[in-house]
Amino acid sequence: MKIDIKKTCKSHGISLVSLAERLGVSRQTVHYYCEQGDRNPVSQLQRIADAIGCSVSDFFEEETRSALQPTNTITCPYCGKLIKVEKGE
Repeated sequence: MKIDIKKTCKSHGISLVSLAERLGVSRQTVHYYCEQGDRNPVSQLQRIADAIGCSVSDFFEEETRSALQPTNTITCPYCGKLIKVEKGE
């Protein structure tokens, strides 16, 4: 599974410099997180997602998210949360 922190930041309108400020770390540290991708611990990914204002699933490439996503859900284009879709009457 490929994790793309840079792409997620860009899609949420946040620069890597701004992300570094929000996390309280240096720009070099944020670049290191980006290079580590899927080797980052889940707790670190959650911390980064919280700083961006997204969910951890936003880091995964679209194909990976689609494969992991249950068939009766859709992803909200605004917040990235899964929305369960049920059959209407």
